[in-house]
Amino acid sequence: MHALANRVAQFMVEDDPSGAILPRIEAAFAHHAQPAGAWFRFHAAGLSVSDHAFNVFARRFRTGTFAEFTYTEPATAGGSGRSFVFVGSSGRGDPPLGLDVPVVTPVATFRDRHAVVIHAERDPGADTDVTPSPDREHRPGNPHARDFDAEMGIAETVDRFIRRCDIAAGGRLTGFVSQPMCVSCRAALQRLADNHRLEVFVTALAPGSAAYRQFDRARRDYMFAVREHVDRPRGLNRSGTTRHTVERGRPPAVPSPESCE
Repeated sequence: MHALANRVAQFMVEDDPSGAILPRIEAAFAHHAQPAGAWFRFHAAGLSVSDHAFNVFARRFRTGTFAEFTYTEPATAGGSGRSFVFVGSSGRGDPPLGLDVPVVTPVATFRDRHAVVIHAERDPGADTDVTPSPDREHRPGNPHARDFDAEMGIAETVDRFIRRCDIAAGGRLTGFVSQPMCVSCRAALQRLADNHRLEVFVTALAPGSAAYRQFDRARRDYMFAVREHVDRPRGLNRSGTTRHTVERGRPPAVPSPESCE
């Protein structure tokens, strides 16, 4: 076993002079915001959308947490292990639409079916102990406020992939997050590391830092652009169907050294 197995370490950064961190977080944001923007424009077609209605929809993208984690399997006699990229965002399910119209298709329908990343999200009905821990100390009025954080969805998704033998246990999970982990997310990642002999390294943007401000400007600019084009949907069929179908990425099964046959 690697000397650092079962370890969860977090590093906070103030800036990103080498450009190695922000592009990862911005890619996670784009994975969620681009299809959601198309989804909103599709449902808003032909409507006069108020700023209030748009802000209801946009709030998650302007203030939420976004994360990209890469899981690398342990090396084998045949060479280095495979790598898989998981992306997540805070929030449960699709964002609120904010419009007085029926939702005829989910956001997932607008995601790129050829994407090589794995969309990570929680499954509250899953058989796993990689679950949120109520934070009664810091949030006594709402201890479950962080149950659907980005890191929580990624931790649970990686756990599911390992349990069903899609990826091998014993590897390294390297993450980039738009803000520091909360107590609940760190505990979930620690359980993930303990259960599957992982080493976990997380780089987070320090609150108020130059790096965070740069990311925050970029995402707000993007949502402003969505607002500007809300009445001009492109690439979408007005008949109620879309050009994309959902094909969630699932890597081929691979035996885990101890738990899978």
